Amino acid sequence: MTVYTKFVISIFHLLTNRLSVFFFLFFTSSTFIFAQDNHRIEFLSNYRVDKHDNLQLVPLKHQGFLLISASSKQKGKWIFSLYDTCLKKTSEKSIIINHKLTFQAKHKDGSNLYLLFTKYKSDEFQIIRFNTVSHLLELHTIKALKKFYFTGFRVMKEACFVSGIVGQTSLILHFDLTNKKTKVLPASLTKKLEIDSIEKDSVGNMIHFCIISEKPLDYDLVIKSFSVEGMLVDELKVKHEGENKLISGKVSVLEDRKKIVIGTYSDGSSSLADGIYIAGFQLDNTQEYIRFYPFTDFKNFFSYLPEEQQKRIDKLKEKQKALKGKDVRLQYRLLVHSPIQQNKSLILVAEAYFPLFKHTPKIDWQGRREGVTSEIIFEGYQHTHAVVMSFGAQGNMNWDNVFKIEHVKNKELQKIIHLYLQTDSLSMVYGAEGFIRSKTIQSQRIIENDDKVKIPMTFGTDKIIKTYSNEIAYWYDKHFLAWGYQFIENTTAEGKKRGIVNTKQKRNVFYVAKVHY
Repeated sequence: MTVYTKFVISIFHLLTNRLSVFFFLFFTSSTFIFAQDNHRIEFLSNYRVDKHDNLQLVPLKHQGFLLISASSKQKGKWIFSLYDTCLKKTSEKSIIINHKLTFQAKHKDGSNLYLLFTKYKSDEFQIIRFNTVSHLLELHTIKALKKFYFTGFRVMKEACFVSGIVGQTSLILHFDLTNKKTKVLPASLTKKLEIDSIEKDSVGNMIHFCIISEKPLDYDLVIKSFSVEGMLVDELKVKHEGENKLISGKVSVLEDRKKIVIGTYSDGSSSLADGIYIAGFQLDNTQEYIRFYPFTDFKNFFSYLPEEQQKRIDKLKEKQKALKGKDVRLQYRLLVHSPIQQNKSLILVAEAYFPLFKHTPKIDWQGRREGVTSEIIFEGYQHTHAVVMSFGAQGNMNWDNVFKIEHVKNKELQKIIHLYLQTDSLSMVYGAEGFIRSKTIQSQRIIENDDKVKIPMTFGTDKIIKTYSNEIAYWYDKHFLAWGYQFIENTTAEGKKRGIVNTKQKRNVFYVAKVHY
C-alpha cells in the first residue's frame, strides 16, 4: 500500500468518525438505529399488547447483555444477539421452534438461560437453552399434558419445574433435560388449591412451592419443597390465627437454616389484603410464631398520599374505633418480594398496585355504536407505592417506610422496585417516564429522598410522547440498563436536519439505554 493510499484512508476514517456524531448509522437492518455516544440504541418497533414479549433483554454484567427477539420475517425463528458494554453487537445466533407455541417465561440458572414455550390444549412444550459463555443454543421438545394452563417456571441443574392447572387441579411437571424424561410430581396434585409462588433455594438445592387453598374455610397454607430429582423432601404448614386467611406466602431459609414465611392475609371475605404476616419455624418445621400487621398499624403506609387524604383515613380509623370498638380494615393488592437478611434483621419490600380498566362503546360491523352498552377492557396494572419493613427476632416489626411509585403502568404484573442492599442501608430503584428514581433508607431514616437520573435519549431534542413499557436492571459497576417501548417525537430543526425517521419526525421504538448511576 502506498503512502498516498494510507493518507486517503486515514482522511476517510477521520471524516467518517466526525460525521457519525451528527447522523444515524443504519446497519444490516433498516429498523436499527445506533447512537454514536454508546449510551442508547433503538429498534423501530410498534408496541402491541399481544406481541410485547417478542423482545426480551437479559443483563450479563461485564459481558454485556443478551437481546432475544422473534423474527418478523420467519415464523418460529428466535434470534439471540449479544451486545458488549458499549452497546455494540458482538455475535448473533438463531433457532427455529414450533411457531404455534407461545413464549411464556424465562429463567437463568448459572450460565444457562432457559426459555419456555407452550400452548393451551397442546401436549407439546419446547424449551430453548442458551449458554451465555459458550453461546451454545439448544432446543428441547417435551411431551406434557393437554389442556395445561401454565402458571410458573423454574430451572435448577437441568431440572425444569413447570407449575400449572388442568381443570381444577394444580400440579407441577418435572422435566429432566439430561435423560429427556417428564413426570407429574404426585405430591403436587391438589384440587381447589393454587400454587401462589415458586422460590429457588440454591444452598439446599431445592425448589419451594407455596400452595394456598381456595376452599372457603381453609385459612392455612402449605410450602412443599422438591429436590432436583423431583422428590418431595420437605413440607411446611403455616397455621393461621382467628379469622385471618393466609392469601400469599414466600419462604426463605435463614443463615441458621431455620425458615420464615412472609406474605399477606385477609379477613376471608376478599382476595384483597388487610396486612402483612410473618411466621417463623424451628429446624423440625414446628411453627414457632406468627405475627399479623394490619396496614392501619403501619406508621408510614399512607404517607405517600396527599395530606388531606391522610387526614381522612385517620378520621375514619378514629370513627370506626369509637363506634364499633375495633380498627378499620383498609385493603390493598400487594406484590411481595422475597425477604432479605441484613445483619440480625429481615428486610421486606412489598408493592401496592391496582388493575386498570376502561369502558369503550360496542361497535357493530358497520362501525356504528350498539345502543348504550360498552365493553370493559383491561389496560394493565398501576403501581402506587412500595412499603419497606424491618423485622427483628420473633417477627417483631422494627420500622416501616414508604417509597412512592409514579407513572408506572405495565400490562403484566411484575416487580417494579429493584433492591440494593449495603452494609447498613437499602436502596430502592425503579424506572419511569424517562428517569431512574431511587430512595435510600438507613434503618428507618431516609438518607436520600427520591433521587432521579435521566435515561439518555438518542438526541437531546427528542421528546417522549408516550411510554408503553419500561424496565430497568442493575448491570455492572455503577451502570444500569433501561429498556422498553416508547413513542418519540422530534420536530425541531435538529431533528429535521438529521432525517430521523420520516417527514413527521415521529417514531415508535424499542430502546436500550446505558445509565451511569
